[in-house]
Amino acid sequence: MSVYSYHLLITIVLIFITITLIQFWLQRRYSYWHRLKIPYLEPTPFLGNLKSLLLLRTSFGDYFRGLYEASTFQSAPFFGFYILQTPALLIREPQLIEQLLTKQFINFPNRYEAADLHSDPMGALTLPLAKYTIWRKSRREISKLFTSGHIKRLMYPKLITCGELLEGYITRKIKQDVSQHRFGVGAVIEVKEMCALYTTDVTAALLYSIDTAGLRNDGCEMRTQCKDLFQISLRKIIDFFAIFFLPKSVRLLKAKLFTYKYANYLRCLVKERLKVSERTPNNGDLINLLLNMQQHLNDSEPYSAWLRHPDFIAAQVGIFLLAGFETSSSLIALILYELAKQPAIQRKLKTEISTYFRDPPNGSVSYKQLLHMPYMHMVVAEGLRLYPTAPFINRECLPNGEQHTLWYEEGKKYLSIPRGVPAYISILGLHSDPKFWPKPQLYDPQRFSQNKLHTIKPMTYLPFGAGPHGCIGSRLGMLQVKVGLLYILKRHRVEVCEKTTKEIRFDPKRFMLEVKGGLYLRFVQEE
Repeated sequence: MSVYSYHLLITIVLIFITITLIQFWLQRRYSYWHRLKIPYLEPTPFLGNLKSLLLLRTSFGDYFRGLYEASTFQSAPFFGFYILQTPALLIREPQLIEQLLTKQFINFPNRYEAADLHSDPMGALTLPLAKYTIWRKSRREISKLFTSGHIKRLMYPKLITCGELLEGYITRKIKQDVSQHRFGVGAVIEVKEMCALYTTDVTAALLYSIDTAGLRNDGCEMRTQCKDLFQISLRKIIDFFAIFFLPKSVRLLKAKLFTYKYANYLRCLVKERLKVSERTPNNGDLINLLLNMQQHLNDSEPYSAWLRHPDFIAAQVGIFLLAGFETSSSLIALILYELAKQPAIQRKLKTEISTYFRDPPNGSVSYKQLLHMPYMHMVVAEGLRLYPTAPFINRECLPNGEQHTLWYEEGKKYLSIPRGVPAYISILGLHSDPKFWPKPQLYDPQRFSQNKLHTIKPMTYLPFGAGPHGCIGSRLGMLQVKVGLLYILKRHRVEVCEKTTKEIRFDPKRFMLEVKGGLYLRFVQEE
């Protein structure tokens, strides 16, 4: 045998052995749920059950809703699937969801997604990605900002000012289109961008004591920075995919939650605000609150060094900016879309609004009045059912011990979740399940009328999650949406137009629920 033939033979043998080992390894990995006798979706080699998500054919929310609605598991309380080669669970049974999020929180205190504290401290220190010890201290302090008393006393007046600016923005847009205004047709506006300007102004004013003037100037630096952050690139896709689905690889892949540009913008913003705070301390915003926390930290507390990290305050500013403007702006836009399609619902809401504006004190609706607008609440609650702020959530079993057991059906049946296995809940799937919501795709605020609230099954309506990890800003988020709708519809109505999409399709390149191609509506001024 020649040397060439010998080397060729060795190469073929090595390739054969490598392929055999890979095949054996994949078979072992993909038999995980079979060995545990848990029903599961058949995976695709290497990709697991993530093919449509990896190819950007579906949004995150639609992907997990698709898993929830898999025909094979319509009656299953849970089932397994694979994130590439990692086994994961999808929980469908409300009693199991309650166990996971609330009753056994101590065993599932962390989200599965993560950033690395050493390679990406700004990402890892954000409240949503922080692990339990850091999260607990951060959450305890930040929650002081969202008490009803603080919101009513310090935030609500600023929120009303932003609402008035939003009303003025629409009026100005109508007047700019002279020909349309002359015939009373109104102006066509891309609603998501308009709402994003409003929620950016709100977030900056309420949390950072900054007047961005986005609505007055049709844009601002803060809004531009946020838009740039969401511009899709291969690097961002890799970073987000690693953080949310391959958290153990984030250091190896050098994945970062925020871009270098956005991170520097946050650092500069915090630095400038701290300079102002030296002259006017204790103005009750997020930056001052966190600075005060750092100054009073006990060095003996676990992870105190990380809580004093130079990027800690900037991390919270960055994530609250994104959470504050992105979720609420999309929700307001989508509710307006539904109101434009159903004028009768819009008229009923406008009637309620006009009642409160008929003779209001100080020319505006008070905090107490807004909280007691029943139909407004129903309209927003139904919007959150169809378009929840977080379309899916997850929890990870703590590494202590081999597994934790969740009981359901009054303790008769159980699910043992192995160590390190992520458990997912499709909120969009739950909210679209006809077992819990008749005609689930129909926008119907009457589902949340007082005489129907008792029919809503517990843990089937989770627009802000549930338990200790539930959305910390849910109270302010609801208020922000209501004030936005209040001032949009106070003197204007919304209508569909030729540019209005016929069917809502979520952008597969976005993590949050965002309409693909924009959302256009016609705004008509009413006297």
